Amino acid sequence: MSERKTPRLPGPREDAEDRKAARRPKVPDLAQTEGIALRILALRDHGEEELRGKLRKKGATEATIDRVIARCRAWGYLDDARVVAREVELLVVDQWGPARIRQKLVTRGLDAELVAEQLAAKATRERLREIASSRLERRFGTSDTLDERTRARAFRHLCGRGYPPELVRELLFRR
Repeated sequence: MSERKTPRLPGPREDAEDRKAARRPKVPDLAQTEGIALRILALRDHGEEELRGKLRKKGATEATIDRVIARCRAWGYLDDARVVAREVELLVVDQWGPARIRQKLVTRGLDAELVAEQLAAKATRERLREIASSRLERRFGTSDTLDERTRARAFRHLCGRGYPPELVRELLFRR
């Protein structure tokens, strides 16, 4: 009679290796990376650097990312100028000042020159003055009725939102 061998069960070491292999991130191919990029762009517009960063986090290779970015640009889905124009307009309407808008957009990887052009076009001195004035009145009341302590708080608040200090002084201390 031959001895029957029982099947060998994996030991703890083999189980650990299998678990490690399952946890390793899989590198997406071109089609998968393209699908990921299109899903990301379907949610909202992204700048090129922002999209690159998200694709890197998904594990795509640089060569694949370059090809996907080129395709998205060719299809018109990726346009930094359009993103900057839209974001500047939204942030101006949300009553952010030019310094803060510049910081937010450059931090997201958008071109500083594009941001400066759009700020010059959409955040004129008169418009900034009007928006800062409405923010000041809504948050602190009219500047004529403010005491020194409240004026100092209002000054810090508006400067913290990115408005030029000269403009804020002009609004707070006009007589």
